[in-house]
Amino acid sequence: MRLDFWIWLEIDKHGKADRALRESRSGWLIRCAEIFSGPLALILRLTNFVPLAAISFLVGALVSRFAWIAAGKVSACDPEAVFASQK
Repeated sequence: MRLDFWIWLEIDKHGKADRALRESRSGWLIRCAEIFSGPLALILRLTNFVPLAAISFLVGALVSRFAWIAAGKVSACDPEAVFASQK
C-alpha cells in the first residue's frame, strides 16, 4: 500500500463506518500489510537488499488480501457499520 493511503486511514476516521479498518484483528492485519509492502520494502530496496525487499512486498500483498477479506467480514457482521455506511 502507498504511504498516502496509510496516512489517510490513520487520520480520516469515519466512526462506525470504517471501524473494521481500525479495530480488531483486521485492523492490525491491514497495518502490518501496509508496513511490509510500503516503508519496509522501500528501505530494504534503498539499502540494496533487493531480494528481501521483494519478499517483504509480496508478504505485505498477501497479508493485505486476507486483511481486506477479514475487514469485510467484520464490517458485514456489525449492524452499526452497515447502517453508518449508508448515510
